Amino acid sequence: MLGDGITKWMAHELLHWPDPFSLGINGIHLVVRAIPGFRISGVRTWWLNYIKEHRAPDILVFCLGGNELASHQVEVPWKAIKKALQFIRKKCPRIKLVWSDILPRKNYFTIPNHVGEQNRKYINAKSQSLCDGVLHHSRIQMNLNIWENGVILNRLGCSFFIQDLFLFLRFFVSWAC
Repeated sequence: MLGDGITKWMAHELLHWPDPFSLGINGIHLVVRAIPGFRISGVRTWWLNYIKEHRAPDILVFCLGGNELASHQVEVPWKAIKKALQFIRKKCPRIKLVWSDILPRKNYFTIPNHVGEQNRKYINAKSQSLCDGVLHHSRIQMNLNIWENGVILNRLGCSFFIQDLFLFLRFFVSWAC
């Protein structure tokens, strides 16, 4: 799993699970690379370095946050995400790419919230077409599962995120791999 600050907090909560590196699913070894402030523009370099040192995973879950949405022109982040996904697919054609929906935020900071929300929905919809699976987070609610800063998941939100990941991977591994 590759992601930003939200992924970092989820990884901290994951350590409290009985089997945090497989979620109890046979054949899964979960590796979380959480890079706070991560931007999609850094994926190419990160991926090349990662596959030099490690075997490419069978499944890569992209879990990006609102950092990608800080543009009034949604085509700018969309083109960067598309290039990154296509680059990984080209380097590792057998990999299964999974898009984890970018979660809603209370505050997008650099752009008006309604623009950030439109961008989030657009990016989620477009990115799904380039991936083999989509991880939705329908139980996470902005007013209940995100800290006061409007960005980071609270403990309950992280728990929901992990449960969604578990349910998705359990199904996805039996279906796609």
